[in-house]
Amino acid sequence: MKKKYLWACCAYLLTFVLSQPALSLTTMSGDLESFLKSIDYGDKDANNWVEPDAIKLDQYRTAVDYFLSNDFLTAHQVATAIGYEVIEFTVGKGKKTNTHYILWETEQLPSTAFTGGGTLVMNPEGANVVLQAPHPNSDLHTEDQAIETYLGTNTKYLMLAGTRRENSTQPSPCTDASYRKSDSAHYTEQFFYAAHERISLFNPSTIFIQLHGFGTSSLNNLQVQCGTSSDLLANISDGVNHPSDPNGNDFMHELRRNIENGGIIDACVYGNDTSSLGGAWNTTGRFTNDSVDACTLNADQPSHRFIHLEQSYNIRAHHRDDMKNYISAAVNEYFNGGGSNGGGNGGGKGRNK
Repeated sequence: MKKKYLWACCAYLLTFVLSQPALSLTTMSGDLESFLKSIDYGDKDANNWVEPDAIKLDQYRTAVDYFLSNDFLTAHQVATAIGYEVIEFTVGKGKKTNTHYILWETEQLPSTAFTGGGTLVMNPEGANVVLQAPHPNSDLHTEDQAIETYLGTNTKYLMLAGTRRENSTQPSPCTDASYRKSDSAHYTEQFFYAAHERISLFNPSTIFIQLHGFGTSSLNNLQVQCGTSSDLLANISDGVNHPSDPNGNDFMHELRRNIENGGIIDACVYGNDTSSLGGAWNTTGRFTNDSVDACTLNADQPSHRFIHLEQSYNIRAHHRDDMKNYISAAVNEYFNGGGSNGGGNGGGKGRNK
């Protein structure tokens, strides 16, 4: 009965919103990188993050669905009911312009109306890849890295969590309950997870690259597991602890080969080389890997669409351009060179649309 009531409320709210006079998109132009890097993610324990109720989550999913379908005006109209908007952001001048679309919260910090839902950006002409930063500021420099990689690799989507992972003091019931509700990789009842869910379902060819970082103690542990002394170390995972074929054409190994061929950063693969920091408890990864309950249960098999990329501090601080180049090469090879697990069209070509 409660579920029927909820859907009735959502249907009524959507009908009401769409019956209102059409709203124009917010338009902006200029330096998109600087604009996105100016976002304030709040402080630890500040409790700026506010959990959305079920009605707002469904309204947000509806806005995202219109957004993914390039119906930006309707997405904007739906989103305004929950404090969001769509910005049409033009980069460049004259004939050399590129238009990006941004679904984000209208009230940003330090506004007391801010709820920390996060930001979704789209380049309609980009390859079918999502760059994600679920732990901005907490995993230092990953938010900058995601923005730089999105703008420098012709990928289609960028997702930025609304706050740092420790912003809320409320514990998440997902995984082992040692995370917080504001942690976008470890809680399902939030906008970041909802956007991931809708993108994952929208196109079965989509690849997610989620950027993470680890500190000194984890570096020492991974160095032992990987047999290296390098402080430029990446641990790559598809979110499932399993042995994988190093010669496979899945995106994880395309990326690993490009990193190794660069000769600067050492790359290890979770399940082959390492047994830690593989993102098996990551709720977004669990969803895309078809877990029956993303909040509580690990996935059994990888979909080969989700990449959990753990990186040492030195990579994130000083070698973001190198990693961007490796990701760019892997994207080009995977979508244009015949990678086998991209879904949709049965082959490598044509999967970027």
